Amino acid sequence: MCFFQLVGRSQRDAQRYTLEAIEYKATSVRLDGVFQPLQLGDDPAYLWEAQLTVIVHQFPTWSREEIEKMLRVTDVSQTRVFQEALQEGLEKGREEGMEKGIEKGIEKGIEKGIESVALRLLKMGRPVAEIVQATDLTPAQIRKLSKKSHLA
Repeated sequence: MCFFQLVGRSQRDAQRYTLEAIEYKATSVRLDGVFQPLQLGDDPAYLWEAQLTVIVHQFPTWSREEIEKMLRVTDVSQTRVFQEALQEGLEKGREEGMEKGIEKGIEKGIEKGIESVALRLLKMGRPVAEIVQATDLTPAQIRKLSKKSHLA
């Protein structure tokens, strides 16, 4: 992959430029080189801009191994950005887990409440058809509940 492809431009653009190695340092800017256009009208491509563009455009598509190679680290999981992303993922996972747990808990509580009403109606001697109508439980569920509670 050529430099121009890394920054989101076509490989044909590379034929219109020549690399001029320069070093320019100022308080807030450092240039390592410039791709000078061979034709008038094309803008130069400065390497410091290119580094930022490469990172922005390519990081989402690079594998862990490619990032480790580019950054010259042996374990990208030890980098701050990885640790921050991991923490964000864990927090999001916990939040989603809590939401699902609360939902399941509410559903289970409703089920237990309905079963409790059905049991009371059974103890009062109400017919199964009436309990079905009052609780939306099936006759089989009511019989199972009755057996489980030793009312049958």
